Amino acid sequence: MKTKKIVLLPRINFSIRGIDETKGNRNGTYAEGTINFRKGIPFNGDIVRADVNSLAKVCNVDQMIACLEYVLTNLQAKEVAMGYDKIWSIGE
Repeated sequence: MKTKKIVLLPRINFSIRGIDETKGNRNGTYAEGTINFRKGIPFNGDIVRADVNSLAKVCNVDQMIACLEYVLTNLQAKEVAMGYDKIWSIGE
């Protein structure tokens, strides 16, 4: 049985872009992805209107940011494992 309720499906799309020196200094994409919840999060418009912070709670902003930090930490570890950190620090 379907219920008539509104749910939110929060999503973060991210992309890390720069100049790809191995391809004639053309724009290159180093990483991109999407972080999203598969299950809808119940949404109550009255509560959101009454409390400005409730939308951040409903969207699980803290958990979404934690997921993004996890992704970036793992991308950085992969960067080091592949030696890119040394290449990118040449200009320092």
